[in-house]
Amino acid sequence: MGRPTRIRVVIPAKNEEQLLPPCLASVLVAARRCPVPVDVVAVLDDCSDGSASVAADFTGKYAEHPQTALLTRSVTANNVGKARALGMQFALQDAHIASLWLATTDADSTVPAHWLSAQLDHLRKGASVVVGTVRVADWSDRPADMRRRAEVEYVANGHHHVHGANLAFTATAYLRSGGFPSLRSDEDVALVHAFQETGQTLIWATDLAVTTSSRRLGRAPAGFAGYLDGLEEDSA
Repeated sequence: MGRPTRIRVVIPAKNEEQLLPPCLASVLVAARRCPVPVDVVAVLDDCSDGSASVAADFTGKYAEHPQTALLTRSVTANNVGKARALGMQFALQDAHIASLWLATTDADSTVPAHWLSAQLDHLRKGASVVVGTVRVADWSDRPADMRRRAEVEYVANGHHHVHGANLAFTATAYLRSGGFPSLRSDEDVALVHAFQETGQTLIWATDLAVTTSSRRLGRAPAGFAGYLDGLEEDSA
């Protein structure tokens, strides 16, 4: 695949009115720095808070730039894997599959300004899948020495981490690999395994880290919050 003609970013959200604004703002910055038109799909999964109002407010901000758009879809999945899959299904509609680049992040995360352009750099070098890293925004809700222990553990065996908060791929690779399964946790891990099984070219990228929350009440039972909880329990 050469340079894509369009990028679509899927962001599932479950009651994220507090963290969704910085997420959408960061993706907008990355989109405006990208040489390719970018559509963002916010998937509001059975939200009972003000997430829909947040998305509505940002729709106008995205529309101010001719190459960016924010699209909102409300679903009742109560399942991050299904919500992400539904977002991808929508992103694939009316698209030229052979030249479409897909990315996904989480509503409690912020992406760096070069997030999308760095993905395209990896694509130009031959990658069909970019698997990125994350860093924690604020450790204040964790024990004092938690940051050091978590960072040592995270890099101990190199980068083979999989995060739905930092994942991108060609639409062709996504379809050939079967897409996101409807799992409440680890839908991202399952998809990356499918990418490997179908012979996609993966790059384990460390140059476009996404900043994510360290909250204790995670949306996915075995998500990043659960990973941090496990580290904390192991060292107690």
